[in-house]
Amino acid sequence: MSQSPTAAVETSAALNYIEANHQTTRMMKSGKSFSGHERNCCFLNAAGGGFANISAVSGLDFSDDGRAVGIVDWDHDGDLDLWLVNRTGPQVRFMRNDALTGHGFVALRLEGRECNRDAIGARVEVKARGGERGEERDGGQPVLIRTLHAGSGFLSQSSKWVHFGLGEGAQIEQIVVHWPGGAREQFTGVATGGRYRLVEGSGNGVASPYPARQVTLEPSQLTEPQETGQAHVWLAARAPLPAIEYEDFAGRARSLEQQTGHPLLLNLWASWCAPCLAELSEFARHEQRLRDADLSIVALSVDALGDQRGAESAGLVKHLERIEWPFDSGLADSETVDKLELLFMELFNRRVPLPVPASFLIDRQGRLAAVYFGPVSVERLLGDIEHLSAGAEEWRRMATPFAGRWHASPPGNVDVRDLAAAYTRAHYVADSIPLYRSIVQDEPNNVEAHNLLGASLAIGGDDEAAIHHYRQAVGINPDYVLAQYNLGIALARQGQTAEAVRHLRTTVELTPDYFDAHLQLADQLETQTELAGATTHFREAVRLDPRHFAARYRLGRILARQREHADAAEHFRAAVDLQPEHAGARRDLGIVLGRLGDMAAAIEQFRASLAIDPGDAKVHVNLGAALAAEGNHANAIDHYRRAMNLQPDWPLPAGQLAWLLATSRDESLRDPEEAVRLAEGLLQASGGTDPRLLETQAAAYAAAGEFDRAIELTERAIASAREVGDEEAIARLEQMLELFRRGEPHLE
Repeated sequence: MSQSPTAAVETSAALNYIEANHQTTRMMKSGKSFSGHERNCCFLNAAGGGFANISAVSGLDFSDDGRAVGIVDWDHDGDLDLWLVNRTGPQVRFMRNDALTGHGFVALRLEGRECNRDAIGARVEVKARGGERGEERDGGQPVLIRTLHAGSGFLSQSSKWVHFGLGEGAQIEQIVVHWPGGAREQFTGVATGGRYRLVEGSGNGVASPYPARQVTLEPSQLTEPQETGQAHVWLAARAPLPAIEYEDFAGRARSLEQQTGHPLLLNLWASWCAPCLAELSEFARHEQRLRDADLSIVALSVDALGDQRGAESAGLVKHLERIEWPFDSGLADSETVDKLELLFMELFNRRVPLPVPASFLIDRQGRLAAVYFGPVSVERLLGDIEHLSAGAEEWRRMATPFAGRWHASPPGNVDVRDLAAAYTRAHYVADSIPLYRSIVQDEPNNVEAHNLLGASLAIGGDDEAAIHHYRQAVGINPDYVLAQYNLGIALARQGQTAEAVRHLRTTVELTPDYFDAHLQLADQLETQTELAGATTHFREAVRLDPRHFAARYRLGRILARQREHADAAEHFRAAVDLQPEHAGARRDLGIVLGRLGDMAAAIEQFRASLAIDPGDAKVHVNLGAALAAEGNHANAIDHYRRAMNLQPDWPLPAGQLAWLLATSRDESLRDPEEAVRLAEGLLQASGGTDPRLLETQAAAYAAAGEFDRAIELTERAIASAREVGDEEAIARLEQMLELFRRGEPHLE
């Protein structure tokens, strides 16, 4: 398991720890333990010779999964007894100290006046003559020392009586208390064998005899309960049932919602489960008694969990026909079982696979009232049905295995917040939405419920309804960050960019370190072509999480749009380091490296991008241009041809190819005829006014020896360049024009 961070770190740096914590929680909820069977240990102080492990002979070495120990003189006989707490059963053990000795003791209860009332942190020194040896002070006189603690182990608190075992025949000579405030006080009036109250500032111990009560404790013999394969849980608070849909054996779609208005038993069974078949037979034999109790039963087979319905149905129907099954039946699918397991987890904080048979008793309002694992008898079922209309007091009695005192009465229904959240996390939003609706109906000003309902609606694809509830949440509390953020995201999905930006700005103002909000705000600002603002928030996202790929990549792209190529290259490199197999990041890094003049590095990135995605025509064109700039015309021509094959309607690779075929100094590569054909087609398609295509066509004619036509097109290109004020193109074209007038072609 990853260790927790020892200092504040960015979220990405703590991901391993966070994931490990989630996995630990999931394992604990599935019934596993951090460390099972932690047996109790007992060590004997060997009077300066270390400690001897006497666990086995002490009688404390149980095979329990031990957790805590509380030390107290429970039976008031002057020696200390132990209360042990275990994670597993028995959860509590009392171990009475019946050691027969004539040793003396003294017990002291401290009471602070200047310090804290319980005197937690006080140190008590008892100097005694004879008996138990302690730390030697004052000429060799033994001193016993105890410190009063609040908490004495894992989740435990021992008695606040400070107990000293004094040995046989010991006489107390002096008692000194070092109070937590720093004062040192000596007490008199304390004798061996008694209990005394020491009040700060009094100097005298006040006798505090044992209360007048009889404690009769008899040892018990623990017997391990026999595994029956059955469990019956009557819920202290009824829970709303998720939507359960199934297909009956006639192929018709059915739903448990069609069964409301009377008690219902949902039964999961399997054809290979003998107890299941016996239970169904029992229900069938007592059909009339069950119907008289107004009970309906839906028996769903889990044999195929919906994956092989046709193959399983015939055999399952025969099983039901054999026992003359009189109630509804069908096939359970994996979603049904998953929902029931999810409901069980939220009710009992345990995620365990459901056994078969398993049954769920549902009341007239569609709420879960009782759960049965293993076969349930007709008699128990009928008795439980009678109690479905019980009052609060009787319902509470049914839900507990023994009587006791209640701190507060349990509610009639479970708090649906956690249940709704669990359904949302599992993407059963159709089940979470009505639960959240019930909350906002009962609590219209519950900002969290409005936000969570909005989130569930958004997951379900209903952004308009989600926006309504996000607005409700923001109206109730404008400082509720999650609602502001969720509203901004939902508005962005609806294309309402300006308002989305407003709410995302509010989000980052409320929580400046909200990484996702900065990233989403930058995205929306870029949509509005507010490149400076978008860059600011992309930079902030990168600051908050330097190892987030999307933040790095998006920042690089927007910087490249603003021709900040060196800065863009830095972030593209970081993106490539984070995701080396991302073809787009390598492509864009190659483009900015080319613009920075580092053609060798650009070629390396383009080749790496094509190794990942050979079908990207844009990368072939960019690689061709970089190779051409390096003078490698043969390979450049090859990549231009590949781009044309991948994207035949794209004019750029054809134009680049025509230029190299007309202007390459390598005679073996020049092909004036193909260059003319390509250039003519491109020029005709563009309307004949594109200066760059006119230049390419002119170079092709010159390569073919048609200098008059080359001169004409070059003059047209110069005129077009003058119209747009492209001085660089004009200078280049005038140099070409001189060559053509001398009857010389232009060569790269």
